[in-house]
Amino acid sequence: SQDPAATAGVEGTVPDVPPQAVDEKPAAAQPPARPVKPPRQGNRGGGGRFEIPLGLPEERIVLDVPEDQRLGLVVCGMEETRRLDFQPPTFKVKVYQRPIYKKPWDDASQRVIADPPKAIIEKGLVTDETIVHLAVLKFQYFMTIYRQEDMYTTSRIEISRSTLNRWIIAGAQFLEPIAESTPASILAQSCVHLDDTPLP
Repeated sequence: SQDPAATAGVEGTVPDVPPQAVDEKPAAAQPPARPVKPPRQGNRGGGGRFEIPLGLPEERIVLDVPEDQRLGLVVCGMEETRRLDFQPPTFKVKVYQRPIYKKPWDDASQRVIADPPKAIIEKGLVTDETIVHLAVLKFQYFMTIYRQEDMYTTSRIEISRSTLNRWIIAGAQFLEPIAESTPASILAQSCVHLDDTPLP
């Protein structure tokens, strides 16, 4: 065979080229790879495994084997099983005790005693926390008064609807100064943003 370099300038001669190089077409340009988003972890839109939130109160319950099965043994570890628990709303009674002081040798001396605790309903039988709880259930979670009455009945606490309504009204009246001062505080600003929701 002839040297390709020697015959490159002669008309009608072609250098030896591998057959696959003649018929091979240039490869089409590939589109850039799209980035893959990591899967969501434990949110409302995803199906990730639920994780117990940190910082919740814990109740330790020890499940031990009978004493005759651990004679001569020592504890070398602890296996823990964590489960989320819910305690239904329960009632308790807060008892405020105020010591009364006087001079030991003078029964007619003036008594000294601390002031009674402040409350939304003075001399009432309900705490402020209970009134807030009623209002949150009614206005935030749309639980009507008669449903709240039924819920408390399951806890063996009989509270009439009229009483529950009076407690909620007392809470609303307690917040009236805030409600009255809010519009003035808003209008006193240099710029006020409004909701564009149309009214019927």
